[in-house]
Amino acid sequence: MIYEAIRLLPFELGMRFLTDHLEGDRYFRVTHTGQNLHRAQRQFALVADIERQRQPLQALIAERFISCAS
Repeated sequence: MIYEAIRLLPFELGMRFLTDHLEGDRYFRVTHTGQNLHRAQRQFALVADIERQRQPLQALIAERFISCAS
C-alpha cells in the first residue's frame, strides 16, 4: 500500500487546493488570483508522473522491503 499512499497524498492535496479555489480561497493563503488553481494543477501533474512511474516505484519499494527483511 506504500505506492498507493505515495500516489494518494498529492491527489488529496490537489483536491484541497482545487476546492479552496472554487470556494473563494478561504483556507490556503494566496498572493494572486488563481494561485490555488495553479497549485492544484501542479499536484495533479505530480500524480500523473507518479502513475507513469508505477512499475519502477513498486519495484523499488519491494526491493527495499526485501532487503529490510533479510
